[in-house]
Amino acid sequence: GSGFAMLTIASYFIFGEPFQLSKWIGLGLVLTGMIFLGRGG
Repeated sequence: GSGFAMLTIASYFIFGEPFQLSKWIGLGLVLTGMIFLGRGG
């Protein structure tokens, strides 16, 4: 979603790291899982 895109872009600028797709996919899955569980599934 747009929220994830914004978070990815924000993190990219904050940390200034090269864009590593695999790393962001893994991070995205973790964050999505946490949000999914946090919202009660």
